[in-house]
Amino acid sequence: MTKQKTIEEIRNKVTHNLRCVHSYNLRSRVEYNMPCLILKELPNNQVKILVFGDRRTKLEYCDEKSLAGKVRYVSKDRIFPIIKK
Repeated sequence: MTKQKTIEEIRNKVTHNLRCVHSYNLRSRVEYNMPCLILKELPNNQVKILVFGDRRTKLEYCDEKSLAGKVRYVSKDRIFPIIKK
């Protein structure tokens, strides 16, 4: 399977964005979104998600390891649905 087909499949599957913040110091921070797929909702106001990509690169420029996805447990406040046009 080619990388382009994999990226298109991920884009079709992804339903939400994970809002993240990277702090450099007290005054400098970067906010960014990462595409994710909700796997399971947990009772303690958390969700189990599969996150694709990397904070430094867009989905198109990710390597094979980042395209495979990483499982994370985060609070529901950090997940936002993607509005597809």
